[in-house]
Amino acid sequence: MIFVSGANGNIGRQVVQKLVEKGARVRVGATKSEAATPRADGVEVVAFDYTRPETFKPALEGVTRLFLVSPMNPDLIRGEGAVVRAAKEAGVRHVVRSSVFGAGGGCTINEWHGGADEVVRGAGIPFTLLRPNSFMQNMINFFAATIKGQNAFYYPAQGARISHIDTRDIGLAAATVLTSEGHEGKAYDLTGTEALSFHDTAATLTRVLGRTISYVDPGPEAFRSSLLGYGMPAWVVDALVDYVRFCIEGGAAPVTDDFKKLTGKAPISYEQFVRDHAEQF
Repeated sequence: MIFVSGANGNIGRQVVQKLVEKGARVRVGATKSEAATPRADGVEVVAFDYTRPETFKPALEGVTRLFLVSPMNPDLIRGEGAVVRAAKEAGVRHVVRSSVFGAGGGCTINEWHGGADEVVRGAGIPFTLLRPNSFMQNMINFFAATIKGQNAFYYPAQGARISHIDTRDIGLAAATVLTSEGHEGKAYDLTGTEALSFHDTAATLTRVLGRTISYVDPGPEAFRSSLLGYGMPAWVVDALVDYVRFCIEGGAAPVTDDFKKLTGKAPISYEQFVRDHAEQF
């Protein structure tokens, strides 16, 4: 049995889908209300909440492999540490953690994940770390509304280049590790095939959608003020602004072939991503 701790997020949804396609037995964690609704794909749904340790033991009973994924927060070390300890007590034999590209340093988010990675390393359970770069799907999550309404998107990244990866590829990488042997003790840096600036992504959107899409850099202070104006907590805003600085300094630009080595497939290109989701822009 494979347990996926967060099945409704960008990564978790894809991991579950790929595991189901591979015929794996899958259990997913969900809120109490969600757990009451059976899934059509036969995946078992149980209550699981990082803030409620009493949900850990029932969720992990009979589980042999754990996919650990958490929403962005500064409490990763404590929250995931508690889950990993419960996993060890439950007899889980392999933990696969969803980390981030560059984990360990360079910006606040990477520091959070680096600390959580070390907790997993020291837990005494065989582990694998997946470290994906920025998601292509973030273009939908954060910018689709203004692309639709204004034919533009706004982000203070200057000319930063990022080797974005499609979350479908992250899901395939995770499912591959969870259903095969030989990945214990390894870390995989997952990127797309090229490092693109947001001017490049705007050009791809323009070409595929057939209308001019503009990238506008509002500057960090206007970006910060906008996020705070939407009611986003200050700690989240500070972490995101710091991540942008990391990207501008080149931290997210490297390209690796870890995904292809792991899966035997080339990563989805940015143009293919846009074609597949054109109706959302």
